[in-house]
Amino acid sequence: MTVPTPPWEKNEQEPKRPAKVPLSRDRIVDAAYVVLDREGYHRMSMRQVAAELGVAVSALYAHVQNKEELFKLMYERLFVGAGLPEPDPVNWMEQVKDFARAGRERLRAHRDLAWISMQHVPFTPELMPNVERLMAILRSGGLPDRVAAIAGDLLSTFLEGFTLEESTWEQRFKASTPEEWAEVMEQMESYFRDLPADDYPNLTAMAPYMTGETNDYRFELGLDVILRGLASYIDYPDGVQATVKTFDDETRSGSVYLDDGTEVPFPAAAFDAGPLRLLRPGQRVNIVLTDGVISFITLGTFPVP
Repeated sequence: MTVPTPPWEKNEQEPKRPAKVPLSRDRIVDAAYVVLDREGYHRMSMRQVAAELGVAVSALYAHVQNKEELFKLMYERLFVGAGLPEPDPVNWMEQVKDFARAGRERLRAHRDLAWISMQHVPFTPELMPNVERLMAILRSGGLPDRVAAIAGDLLSTFLEGFTLEESTWEQRFKASTPEEWAEVMEQMESYFRDLPADDYPNLTAMAPYMTGETNDYRFELGLDVILRGLASYIDYPDGVQATVKTFDDETRSGSVYLDDGTEVPFPAAAFDAGPLRLLRPGQRVNIVLTDGVISFITLGTFPVP
């Protein structure tokens, strides 16, 4: 016969259950990220988030209205601590690059975050300070307001599209070894290289570069292309120094490199507006940019009007 435990000792012998951690928005977002990494954006559900927390799905709705609000909270969490420095007019391009690099790392921190980011805009009380600072950096570099206003969205579109492609391919080949992935890249290069050269002379010539670059290289190149394009819209009414890249004496047109590396073409009208008869590659020149177009060009030792 089993002797029952005396009531005055029962509480001491029974193990105490750990206190339940109260449900909160932060805990729900934490669990949602776990589910997102496991299931992906398109398969994620509120029921799965509730199961991750060990609660009934109805308990979630005391803290979030629906899955769309949960995605919004996940999006806002993405930018926590993403402060931007004070604008530096001299180094504004590098500041924007650092912002984009950090954004890429944040989007890559969890699977399919780019899908969530693409469906939201950062115009919330929590995120507006970041938007304000980014606009200040772009304007400090001399970008016209009309261009700077679009530039922020352009950068976001590039970031989201690039990281979405990265995430998609990583999921597709997540079970592959580095050797297997290298074999896939070799197959792609061989495909381009073996195309009929008469029909595809450019693709066959470029075969080593079509698939041979790393994602980091592709990202940096894309970022550089965007920023150089934005920089071409900066007006320098008092003239700016540049270096001649090309000049065609028949068309009296060519192109120059700005000191930040941006290549800008100049038309015959800009050459004819100055006192010159000839230009040589490598010469230093003074130019005037108007609405992103060179309207006047002369030697670096000559003044601009």
